Amino acid sequence: MQLPKALTRTDSGPSKQLMATLAVVIVLLGVLAYAASPFKAAGGLNCNGALVGSKPKERVTIGLLVGREKALCRARGNSRLIVAGVATLISLVLGLSAVLLPMGPLEEFFLRRE
Repeated sequence: MQLPKALTRTDSGPSKQLMATLAVVIVLLGVLAYAASPFKAAGGLNCNGALVGSKPKERVTIGLLVGREKALCRARGNSRLIVAGVATLISLVLGLSAVLLPMGPLEEFFLRRE
């Protein structure tokens, strides 16, 4: 089935599209909060959020982390960005598939317009 025809089918009604869009928006807000929130790396090194550069908030004065703060925060921040990107991709695919798939008996029961 072609994509434009599938998007205009009668079984993908406005309520189904609205619910799928709402679910995708909620997941995207959670992913954005995850990527923007500060985090700890290497057992206690405080770093800024991954979206603002993953820079360390403080300098380490003792231990094996001296001089490696930027690299550790950057590596952990890049990992957080990869996780956020994969979660975004999965949520968009699932949201689109929820709109394109036909309605089942449970959806018809809960989303029936009368």
